[in-house]
Amino acid sequence: EDLKPTVPLHLLESAFVETMRARPEVSMEPLLALARSDSTQESGAALKALAAVPNVEQAPTLINLMRADEPPLSQPQTLTFFNNIFENPVANAMLWDWFTSNADFKTDGSLINTLHTTLLAAANQFCSTDRLYEVESFFGDFEIDDDEFQPNLTIVLENIQDCIDFKETQGPSLIAALSQ
Repeated sequence: EDLKPTVPLHLLESAFVETMRARPEVSMEPLLALARSDSTQESGAALKALAAVPNVEQAPTLINLMRADEPPLSQPQTLTFFNNIFENPVANAMLWDWFTSNADFKTDGSLINTLHTTLLAAANQFCSTDRLYEVESFFGDFEIDDDEFQPNLTIVLENIQDCIDFKETQGPSLIAALSQ
């Protein structure tokens, strides 16, 4: 019989996240171990905490650790982690740059097929012509096994273009109005 006490998920997540924020140097390894556990609750809470890494420059190191350690994360665990970490707007652009320039990820077609929705969501936050071309180029290199992908990519590219257009046409008057 399992005598382990049950902790509500929101409390477990909060405790793990706060621990990661306060002491990432000692939290990372135990949280990585929990992320690989068979307990859906512990794994999910640990993945959320790992994504709360307080220094965004540590995120690529964390991603490499997650991929290198044994046993590897399952596809759902990997997807959960990336969904969580890409929600951080400060980390989003840096992680996109790291992810799209990392040769291991670029050559892992199965990982791209798993993460394409997450990457599209990350790209949907961009608002520059350079980023628009990067997104087009990056996804142009892969065959994604998902009927919804092409329509979703088109929507993301249109959203980026709409943001660019709005910034160019309305940006100056919005800045002037806010500065009064």
